[in-house]
Amino acid sequence: MRLRNIIAAALFVLTAGTATAQSLSYKVEGNISGLPDGAVVVLTPVSTVMQQPIDSATVSGGKFALSGKVNELTGVRLMVKGAYGSMPLILGDGDVLKLDGKVSTENLGGTLNYNYDGVTATGSTWTTRYIDALSVRGYLDLLYKSNNEVFKDYQEQYGKARMANNKALCDSLSRSPMGVACGKADSIFFKVVEDAYHKVAMKNRDNFLGPLSMVSLFAYLTPELRTWYDEFTPEAKNTIYGKMVKKDVAPDTKTGAQAPDFTLKNDKGKTVTFKDLAKGKKYVLIDFWASWCQPCRKEIPNVKAQYAKYKNKGLEVVSISIDTKEAAWRKALAEEKLQWPNFRDTDGTAQKAWEVKFVPTMYLVDANGKIVAENARGEFLAKTLAELFK
Repeated sequence: MRLRNIIAAALFVLTAGTATAQSLSYKVEGNISGLPDGAVVVLTPVSTVMQQPIDSATVSGGKFALSGKVNELTGVRLMVKGAYGSMPLILGDGDVLKLDGKVSTENLGGTLNYNYDGVTATGSTWTTRYIDALSVRGYLDLLYKSNNEVFKDYQEQYGKARMANNKALCDSLSRSPMGVACGKADSIFFKVVEDAYHKVAMKNRDNFLGPLSMVSLFAYLTPELRTWYDEFTPEAKNTIYGKMVKKDVAPDTKTGAQAPDFTLKNDKGKTVTFKDLAKGKKYVLIDFWASWCQPCRKEIPNVKAQYAKYKNKGLEVVSISIDTKEAAWRKALAEEKLQWPNFRDTDGTAQKAWEVKFVPTMYLVDANGKIVAENARGEFLAKTLAELFK
């Protein structure tokens, strides 16, 4: 099982195991030192697809208050707008959810990151249970950082060789004593993580926290996790999270479905739609990627080869970056010298429409907007295009 995505903190939507017919009121009162006056805190439902905030408030003297109604018990991320870091909460459980404590901050690439470990939540039993379930990440993060420190020099050398596309050096480093030791340490670590996460999920196999923990702990869910889903009780499977997990680990095929349209601005600031891009083309390859995604960039030479082979026969490629920072995106564009239309999905519109869970995600679409292939990468992409253009 490929679990290298596990340490990345997955974001999530939290809803109770059974829906209620009546709306539920929530009230959140914060008294958190370290939050600057004028900062805007937001409550954002988190799902496997992008969500917009449902509430916001301005901080004054470390204090803020949020209130409203939700249709059912709903999990959100409390965040400072424009900053990293979040605290998971459940709305609609209890009368008043009180947050007290202190946040610390650090600068991550020019953006503040707020750490909420020093903040306690009272007044919601489900929030307490939920935070406890996620606490497993603390130990695993320390283990991950410890391994990285031990193999820091090796990883830096390997990273530079990979960025330079020096396969011979990468192979040599991998076979070195340090490379072998790093590989073994990684394997052990991923096994520890897998076992720990599975234990959390199965501890709650009969309620919504079981599938919720999978959504929360994994950066994204894949069909490899289908066996975990199968261990849940019917009650857990029937919750919103059970259904959410099923959609990812046992997804219905999109092949043959109508592709969602989109309207985006390209790297030159021009607004275009899918119909504009597909005009006069037989097939369009939609490629969701990011500058920091190594598998994405590793796939680019293959895409370039297919584009060169079929562009005069009716193939178009459309790259949609999920980069949050424009500078990183433009730097990658300059490095990769992509010869087809490029976009940055600044507000997540395209990601949400296409239900993109991770990158790379690639679809091959015909001129009428029908999806003819999904996971269109590598040898599969080459064979599919060869068949379509024969």
